[in-house]
Amino acid sequence: MTNQEIKDEIFERLENEWGEYEDQLLKLSPGQLIGRAEEIAAMSFCHNWLVANAFNGQNMDQLEYLLRFEKPLALVCEQWQDAQNVDYSADFSRILTDISEGDLEQDYPLMPDFPSPERGQAMC
Repeated sequence: MTNQEIKDEIFERLENEWGEYEDQLLKLSPGQLIGRAEEIAAMSFCHNWLVANAFNGQNMDQLEYLLRFEKPLALVCEQWQDAQNVDYSADFSRILTDISEGDLEQDYPLMPDFPSPERGQAMC
């Protein structure tokens, strides 16, 4: 296939698959959509990245390989989500420590009548 044929084919397939995905989403309740927010964000990211690369003529060999699959967008999205499966607990704990040790009272609204702990006292 020529690069133009690859571009045309991958673009058409991605747009069709994205359209089918959007149609499925429109049938969901608001609660179901919220529950699938990470998946939706991943699909959107992967779709946009693949379309941009096809449009710019980048990664043509990889994009041509994706044409072998019935649902290339779903494949890339699933692999992307698997790659994002990282344990962030240490990072989250560090953020909480930074917040509790920081001086953020001037930057964020405080609850009225909530006593501010003195430095050195533990926050419970």
